[in-house]
Amino acid sequence: MSLLDVSKDVLRMCCLKNGAIIASDTDYPNYPKNAKSYRYVWPRDAAYACVALGHLDLAEYANNFFSWCLDRAFGLSEDGLFLENYHTNGVPNNQSGFRQLDQSGQMIWAISELKRLGYKSEDGLKLAQILGDGLCGMWNGKNFRCECTDLWEERVAHPKLNQIHTYSLAACANGLFKAYELAGDERYLLCANSMKDVLDEVKDCFLANVNGEFRNRIDASLLGLAWPHNIFGKDKRIIKAVRLTEKELNVADGFVRYQHDVYDGWQLGQDTVKAGAGTWPLITLWMALARYNLGEKDVSKKLLDSFEKKFQDLIPEQVFTNNMQTSVTPLCWAHSLYIICKKTF
Repeated sequence: MSLLDVSKDVLRMCCLKNGAIIASDTDYPNYPKNAKSYRYVWPRDAAYACVALGHLDLAEYANNFFSWCLDRAFGLSEDGLFLENYHTNGVPNNQSGFRQLDQSGQMIWAISELKRLGYKSEDGLKLAQILGDGLCGMWNGKNFRCECTDLWEERVAHPKLNQIHTYSLAACANGLFKAYELAGDERYLLCANSMKDVLDEVKDCFLANVNGEFRNRIDASLLGLAWPHNIFGKDKRIIKAVRLTEKELNVADGFVRYQHDVYDGWQLGQDTVKAGAGTWPLITLWMALARYNLGEKDVSKKLLDSFEKKFQDLIPEQVFTNNMQTSVTPLCWAHSLYIICKKTF
């Protein structure tokens, strides 16, 4: 089987009968016993999967997921925003208790992408409007009204300390721009432009935070400002952020999420341990998509060619330089990005 066929198989196995799309299927024959269970629904991961399914002409699975969100995802009925992650029956599995607001913007983007690919969904449009209303309600013109966890679920931005994660704000702004295109509600456009104005206050280079703690850190999530949440075009601040990401986070023939990362998703027997992070294959794919969206198509093709030589079967969350640590394998998000790359260039 080609890697594209394998990826298609992985996505199908992550799409459950009730419509949920899980981050990784622990029932997969090769799922490592010493890896954490990812049999949960992260809306962000599922959003990428929905777009990949659209590229594979399997949009009915995406439609099923939108219906699952409306019927089962606890939290949407309260303030119109996703919680951190969910059990497959829709019950929240929040461990931090904080919002990950980028997930709501990411889902609106996915719904918009599917429409661009020729697939319309009434449930998708309804979901986009609920999420758009929720994001507008959570924005005060300068910051979010709630604490917000970053893409990696590790660092919290506190509005009282005037902290904002760059990726979260870009994802929410882009999501609202897409919501306006889908529904035509002027509130979405006004709120999106307000968020964009705050991002635009950055003068030299986009970094992990617009302000507050960690504002000087290079983070792989910055690739999101080049793709898929590019609301500034080929802006020099985005190009600089992508270059710095490539320079500072490229180690051991792969990319880490940020310098001095320790999360490995590995368990030693029944004990959760941290022996140090590996490189993340999905970041290589994300880099390829970012470079492609910035007009560097030859570089993107080389990155993809190199990736295909290294990975010819299941794509793990992380790659380690030792034989001891074990990664979650396969990772739906990684296979989704591969499909999007393959269908894009």
